[in-house]
Amino acid sequence: MGRIIACKTSELGSGQMKKVSVDSREILVVNVNGNYFACDDTCTHAGASLSEGSLQAMESAIQTLNQLATSHSTPKNFKKTISDLITELQTDEYSLSVRAANAISSLDDITQDPNVPSFVRTTLWQAVSVLESIRE
Repeated sequence: MGRIIACKTSELGSGQMKKVSVDSREILVVNVNGNYFACDDTCTHAGASLSEGSLQAMESAIQTLNQLATSHSTPKNFKKTISDLITELQTDEYSLSVRAANAISSLDDITQDPNVPSFVRTTLWQAVSVLESIRE
């Protein structure tokens, strides 16, 4: 297969995705900070469409979690757990949907801890809410 033009770069802003059909295959094209990537649109783990995920939502959730991880008010033991979770969310090993689902499970466990300060718990729920939009 030679070079295929899927869309103009002006059609795909930073952090945006687009599903295109090429030779009857669904391909996902992604702009990550000016770098363009293409892959099969079907998740190999769950069989779902990757284009239905959301890079913007993932970035928003990571930003929310990063605020907690760097806050002087967040207890150290929770900072480490949240920082590890951010690293997992940023890896490309799994699709957005799978990373979101895994993060939601971990965040649910953290919010159940009776030692979590209420402001941390509330902020974690905000991140879960954003991640839920990716998982669906």
